[in-house]
Amino acid sequence: MIFNSLNNRKMKTIQKTILVILLFVSYSLATMAQNLDTMPTAKRDSILISIAKEAVLKYGPDYYRDQYSPIIERNVVPPKGEINTTGEKAGKVFYWVIFPYDETEEQLEYPFAARVTIWVDTSKPSSVFFGNGFGMSIPDNVDLRSDNGEEITPMRYQQRQIIPLYDYNDPDHGSKPPLNLDELIRYHATAKERSKNDTCGNFNPTVSNCVVKQVTAMLNELTIAKQLTLSFF
Repeated sequence: MIFNSLNNRKMKTIQKTILVILLFVSYSLATMAQNLDTMPTAKRDSILISIAKEAVLKYGPDYYRDQYSPIIERNVVPPKGEINTTGEKAGKVFYWVIFPYDETEEQLEYPFAARVTIWVDTSKPSSVFFGNGFGMSIPDNVDLRSDNGEEITPMRYQQRQIIPLYDYNDPDHGSKPPLNLDELIRYHATAKERSKNDTCGNFNPTVSNCVVKQVTAMLNELTIAKQLTLSFF
């Protein structure tokens, strides 16, 4: 009788444990499956940030930043056209969770350390795009909290490579890397002013000005197209 009583207690304990686990899993699945647009804003943002954080820590932990509040943006996949050339997922709604960084401390290719794309209807992340200009697609069945035997090589941290601009009118200071495109244009204007009476052919302001304008236009076009195109893995 004592032995049977102990067995019954153990069985009841096991059953209670299983029930708790099933309830937790059911709640988690229900939360994940819930349409993000139907949630209160505070709850939705909290879930988005949590999912995005896990994605960044899994695929590129060196790009996770928490010194600034993440930025959340709602977007829609554009119709078939120049950006969405196949028309795949046209009209589907998604959120971007963007992690800013201190641009005075580091220089990346983009004005964010990482950006995660999350579908509204499933709460599933579809891709993570890093500030170095590279991204990764995220499979639908991935568990961000477990490796599931996956062999993942995290994204390597890399800052933007700045090409030094040599000022031949100020050789004592050597090459000075411009911090951004605006500073490069200011350098150009300074060199143009200093060299307006140059007769030795060291500086051609007309050609240089044309190049700067072309590079500016090209960078603007590439930045917009690249950001949108790389979002739809």
